Amino acid sequence: MIITIDILISSFVIIAFYLLILSNQILVLAQSPIFRFQEINDPNLDWIDLDNKKFVKQGERSTDILSVDYNSNGKMLNSTIWLYYPFKSKPTDYQVLNYGMYIDADFNKKTGYDGIDYQLEIGWNNTRQTWTKTLDKWSLNGNEKTIETENNYTGFSDENKHYVDLLLDLNLLEYPAIYKIAYYAEAKKEKTDSLLTDFTKWIAIPPLQLTISTLPKFIELHKGEEKTIEIQINSSQGYEPKVDLSTISKTDNIKAIFNQNHTLDMPTYGFASTPLTIKALEDSKIGPYTLILFANSTFPPEQLTEDITKNASLVPPISENTLARSNLLVTILEPSRWDEEIKDFWNNIGGFVYFFYGILEGLAPWIYNLVIKRKKGEK
Repeated sequence: MIITIDILISSFVIIAFYLLILSNQILVLAQSPIFRFQEINDPNLDWIDLDNKKFVKQGERSTDILSVDYNSNGKMLNSTIWLYYPFKSKPTDYQVLNYGMYIDADFNKKTGYDGIDYQLEIGWNNTRQTWTKTLDKWSLNGNEKTIETENNYTGFSDENKHYVDLLLDLNLLEYPAIYKIAYYAEAKKEKTDSLLTDFTKWIAIPPLQLTISTLPKFIELHKGEEKTIEIQINSSQGYEPKVDLSTISKTDNIKAIFNQNHTLDMPTYGFASTPLTIKALEDSKIGPYTLILFANSTFPPEQLTEDITKNASLVPPISENTLARSNLLVTILEPSRWDEEIKDFWNNIGGFVYFFYGILEGLAPWIYNLVIKRKKGEK
């Protein structure tokens, strides 16, 4: 077989075409979660002195975070830090002034420094009188490796505007499937001063999803009767939030009691359940009633504010909360009478009795014939 130049060229073109298709498929698969506009709020005048881990109210006003909105197309994470006070494009009175975010790229406290794997920061250099954008990777003991640097960085805000834009190329993080971020803004005038930082809470990406449901969906109770149902909680897989359960009834006719702990530590596969006993009070009024069930998740688990001073973590463990609710229809009936109880008892065992009676009815002719034959034999 003679291989001509035309055949070689055609084969090369076909191979290149399939390689191009394969590379495009790989690029499509290589992306982080896609989500639309999300927003979180942050309290006013809530800086933390990182030297002593105490809250202070006297920080640089242009670093006081009002809120943060963020979204992602799977390739880029786009964030805007909104400020209570205007941005200063030339903060010459400060040796340090930074806006940035900490990234936990794998939900693992054992990687990076205290779980922080990357830091994206736009920082003021008072010597060069310019801003620099830097992405650093952190080791377990806090050492840093610079992944990307952009000097003389501009276009992220304007003088007297109340925002700072942060753009994170997720390709530099190898497109994490789930990750969490915390935003910050900080400043200090002299090198010997304490660094005063305003942190937001940790944010889970993709946003944590939470649902609550009951099994069964509705129940009937006689006055004074109680029944136990199952509460089912579903959350996003991969997260391990703490979920606090509660109930509200607008009347005093029914009472809800959690037989076990009403606080659940969700497993990583995202499902948990717990029993709930519903009781109709003796003096309740007949009719339908709605019991409202709430599931309030916190991620990471809540920690008291006073414990922050004892915590060695860089970012205070301020919780992200997700709330879910569901309704249970409870119908209250008149007290059960003794004849109704007998009727219910008979209904429960009646099927078995009828079944047994049917067997006897079928065997009766055979038994009768057997008895007759035996008597004739004796005669």
